[in-house]
Amino acid sequence: GDTLLNINQVISNIQKEEQAADTSASEWTFELSALDLFNARFRLRDETKHLEPEGIDYANLDISISTLEVTSMELINDTINLVIHEFISSDRSGFEINHLSGHFQVSPVFLKSTDLKLHTPNSDLTLDFIFSYSDWNDYADFIHSVNIDASIRPSVLNLSDIGYFAKPLLVMDNELRVGGDFNGTIDNIKGKNFRFAFRDIWFDGEITLFGLPDIQETFVNLKIDGMEFTMEDIREFALPGDNRHLTISPTLDILGRIGVDGTFTGFANDFVANGNFRTALGRFTTDVNLQPEESGIIKYQGELTAREFNIGKLMGLSEYLGTMNLEAYIDGQGVTEESAIVGMNGNIDSLEIMGNNYNHVLIAGKFGGKRFNGYVDIFDELLQLDFNG
Repeated sequence: GDTLLNINQVISNIQKEEQAADTSASEWTFELSALDLFNARFRLRDETKHLEPEGIDYANLDISISTLEVTSMELINDTINLVIHEFISSDRSGFEINHLSGHFQVSPVFLKSTDLKLHTPNSDLTLDFIFSYSDWNDYADFIHSVNIDASIRPSVLNLSDIGYFAKPLLVMDNELRVGGDFNGTIDNIKGKNFRFAFRDIWFDGEITLFGLPDIQETFVNLKIDGMEFTMEDIREFALPGDNRHLTISPTLDILGRIGVDGTFTGFANDFVANGNFRTALGRFTTDVNLQPEESGIIKYQGELTAREFNIGKLMGLSEYLGTMNLEAYIDGQGVTEESAIVGMNGNIDSLEIMGNNYNHVLIAGKFGGKRFNGYVDIFDELLQLDFNG
């Protein structure tokens, strides 16, 4: 199995001939003022490797080129500099390029483009990027071995297009409006000045992802300067793996459009939310570990502060409860009347009960199934209560 590409062999032979002709020569140059190519086909077949059924197979390429218009091309030693005015092609994997243009540098250890414009049937991108690698063979392990340094100007990106290079993402048919600066490999990438929008979701901040493309095993570090979303938007976001969408209880839809800033760190099924939330039911702040389960139940543990938050509406108990102001440590699961089992230890500054507002409520116990077991101390003008049971 010869792993040397033909182009590498050609360049190597030319270099040897140049060096033999003039040992003092430090570099050689080959130039073209223009190159037009139409209805061409490029094939690369490595007989030692099997054909990959999905995604771009760098060992077995079959690219149909309908148009290639190069306005400048220069080959200096092992580096190609070229300006592409128009490139239209399709690969046997199904990946199509409707338009590509930009300034490019290609070498055995990097691929660089400035002012790149790329249109596919699903995406419309404008960016600058550098792919860095040890040799061409790293493309066969693109996710782990090719380092990306990219600056994306406001663009449209469908994540399924990335799937042609990172196969598990092929099923992520999510059209994002996106921009920002990114660095790293696909399995360990960081985004700064990162902005994206999906449906009615918008996000502005920083993100680090370690472990892609397996979303369940990916460690996420989000710094959210600003974000807004609804639960329905989150449900519609397609994910790789067996569970194609997150399961979120319809009960949480009552929160309406949620605004948030803060940090989120961890995995999809086990993360810490340290954030400030603004909802249709009121405001709350968390420093809480959350563990969403496949059933839709969410386990949680940590510090919770609520301000003018309508707990009655959230739990379906508006007949009895209204808004509250709370500082407490919570440990429980579920948010509905049927599923909630919540341990709480804290201070309720104010709580509306059946139309009356009570202040200075100390509470330590567990709620569940319309029952409470624990300690309550109310010291209020309307009511003084010391309950333990």
